[in-house]
Amino acid sequence: MINDEAKTFEVLKHDIAKYFPIRVVLRKTDDGKLQGLCEDSFSMSCVDNRVRIWWSGKAYSMLGEHILNGIADATHNMREGDILVDPLSEDCPITIDWERWTNATSKYDKRNAHFKLRDAE
Repeated sequence: MINDEAKTFEVLKHDIAKYFPIRVVLRKTDDGKLQGLCEDSFSMSCVDNRVRIWWSGKAYSMLGEHILNGIADATHNMREGDILVDPLSEDCPITIDWERWTNATSKYDKRNAHFKLRDAE
């Protein structure tokens, strides 16, 4: 599991603290496999190696400024049986590719980060 020192390094290295609190939503398939809930253009889907990062803070759109609440937004998009996780917590079963997510250029990549299962590392 990720220890406090490694977690602190990831936060500082990728400057993700400005998005806290953050959450991800994971879903188990019928065969027990974990998938990440992802935001597509106008719908949600579950993907084997991607997950939507629900972040908090100020956001801007053509409608103006918005204050996002990552925990509330993630919870709102969950189904029964889904797992709500802080991706930097000790018990999170996935590892996010923070480098790739923070450097994303496409809208889909900025919403949905790549991940690996911790057991597969």
